[in-house]
Amino acid sequence: MLLETSAPYTPEQNGVAERTNQFLATLANTMLEESKLPKSFWADAMSTAAYISTQSPTSGLGGKVPCQVFFNCQVDPTFFCPFGCPAYAYTPKEQ
Repeated sequence: MLLETSAPYTPEQNGVAERTNQFLATLANTMLEESKLPKSFWADAMSTAAYISTQSPTSGLGGKVPCQVFFNCQVDPTFFCPFGCPAYAYTPKEQ
């Protein structure tokens, strides 16, 4: 790995970070548009976009999932559901 330095306070010099931020922002905006949720859910969409990107295969790791490579955890694809879909909390009745 090659260490690449940049001038302080110049984020435009860090192309990798800028591309990642652009990818996450695009994914978050797309999820908000598709779910018809208001822009107040943008932070949740951005968090979900980051989660999805760590749970999806990437070409940089040879098609492996980053979570599996770095943390040795298994990805459960049944956990994914559409962003903004209705969800219900289950509260068991006391007996």
